[in-house]
Amino acid sequence: MEMTWEEPSPPPHPYVRYAEEADQLRKHPGRWALLTVKDGRKAARAMANRISTGGFKELKDGFKGVSRGCKVYIRYVEDTSGELLS
Repeated sequence: MEMTWEEPSPPPHPYVRYAEEADQLRKHPGRWALLTVKDGRKAARAMANRISTGGFKELKDGFKGVSRGCKVYIRYVEDTSGELLS
């Protein structure tokens, strides 16, 4: 087998893990997006709960997460007055 030589990209800084995703979601309030696919249903459910309870710095206010199987979906919830909805 022939090797492919390349340098790996640096790992994301733990405090800016979902900054780009959060910015994109804020531009489309109320719309669901697939965030990630986990290895198992339990891990997906745990991550969705962590999103909904503000467990990620970048996803603190107004983000809701749900899991379906191993997939984790997320949305930013805001009404037209700028107030966050529950």
